[in-house]
Amino acid sequence: PLGLRESLPLEEYVDALREVEYQGIYNLELDFRRFPDDEDPVEHIFGALARLNRALAGSGLKSGRQW
Repeated sequence: PLGLRESLPLEEYVDALREVEYQGIYNLELDFRRFPDDEDPVEHIFGALARLNRALAGSGLKSGRQW
């Protein structure tokens, strides 16, 4: 799951795409099997969406939705 910054340098990837003026779609691939059985996958999914939204907002790029 896309959790803490240490799990994936998402913000650095978004910044690199911004530098080359990427205008395409940002895609998160989420798979329920990746979440621990004792944790709520919905919480992790919305957390991942919020993190992507913050990364896009911090880079000056537009996100399609606000989560």
